Amino acid sequence: MRKTRFFFIALCIMVISLSGCSPSSTKEAKSDSTIQFINATYALITTDNGRNRNQFGGMKPSQANAEGMKEVLKEGWNITDTESAESTIQWLLTEGHNAEFMEYMDEYVANKDKFNDIVAELNTSTNITPEDTNFIEHVELFEKVHNTFPNNGIAAWDLCRVTQVASWSYIAGYIEYEHAVELSIEAAKKMRDGFGSWDNLIENYLLGYQYWSKESPSDPDSTLVKRQKIYANLLKSSNNPYSIDWNTPLSMPNSK
Repeated sequence: MRKTRFFFIALCIMVISLSGCSPSSTKEAKSDSTIQFINATYALITTDNGRNRNQFGGMKPSQANAEGMKEVLKEGWNITDTESAESTIQWLLTEGHNAEFMEYMDEYVANKDKFNDIVAELNTSTNITPEDTNFIEHVELFEKVHNTFPNNGIAAWDLCRVTQVASWSYIAGYIEYEHAVELSIEAAKKMRDGFGSWDNLIENYLLGYQYWSKESPSDPDSTLVKRQKIYANLLKSSNNPYSIDWNTPLSMPNSK
């Protein structure tokens, strides 16, 4: 998952056929505000996968779900055991794609006028190529992040995937529940330190997804646009996961 330069290969398997969640486990998740908050941080991919947003990890722990999740983590993250799960989560917490992004953003800021002159020239061209369009969108992406999140880069992209991977690693049986929640709380606190609201967090997450996937925000069939729509729809939903207070106290819930 540690890629270099602008272009990345998306390997994650997003949807697999796994068994569902029991009503009792859903009620348990709903009743705990910390788990509810954590689940909201990766609710876009949970919804995209058709899983249960109220359940930690998106599904009930079971042998069948563990085997299915192992395949997802192996194919999408090269996670095959506890060690690789821990290593990946720590990388996301301390470095992630944001470390690389910030290096590029420094380069962009140092050469901002030059980049913008190229974009202006390309925008007047009558023979613009897909590569040109990709370049323009990357420059626009760096400009937006520099203007709106100059100190954070695309940190939300990494941090939201900490909670995702930690909870999935729990479902797979690689990490104990308490430890997965501890790691998720650590990431959630970093989110709150860097972002002031759910809107800011998810906006930054989506900018990070755009950078990682190199998908075009103007492509209506892209996963990027799909997740933008998912967020907009969730905000209007009667079961809106982002209705939980951004400043909800976070603490270890009762043991399962």
